[in-house]
Amino acid sequence: MPRLIHTVPIALLLTTGTACMSMSQPVVDTIGAASIKALDKIPTPAGPSDAPLQIDPPIITFATIRVNATGTRTISITNVTAKPVVISSFTSSHRSFVVDAPELPATLVPGAKIEATVRFSPKASCRCDGSLTITTSEPRKVVVSLAGRAN
Repeated sequence: MPRLIHTVPIALLLTTGTACMSMSQPVVDTIGAASIKALDKIPTPAGPSDAPLQIDPPIITFATIRVNATGTRTISITNVTAKPVVISSFTSSHRSFVVDAPELPATLVPGAKIEATVRFSPKASCRCDGSLTITTSEPRKVVVSLAGRAN
């Protein structure tokens, strides 16, 4: 069987239980022709080139913390378009994740960057997964994956 080195989207890795911090992960497989055809049918997430903002890091994972403690991570948000982008809101899908952001609305000129802090403050033992949605003046919202554990 031929050996194939390919890049698998992070969404695919997460559904198989493998966590990593990059948007894609190189994988080496020994596969047959039927498997190669199946790779063409795997949906690939939209790349950063069609999003109005670049988020660093693109996935926020918190280390395991104690219940009622707080973990923090800082994200950088950069306007990667050729025109100003207005950030109007940050919305967390899970109550254990809260965003401390600059005053909104915030206008980012092309190439400008701001920072926001994401806090993970679980009130009970959990494996918490959520998302942070950033609403802008562009039609496409930016979504950042969030994950944390508490015990």
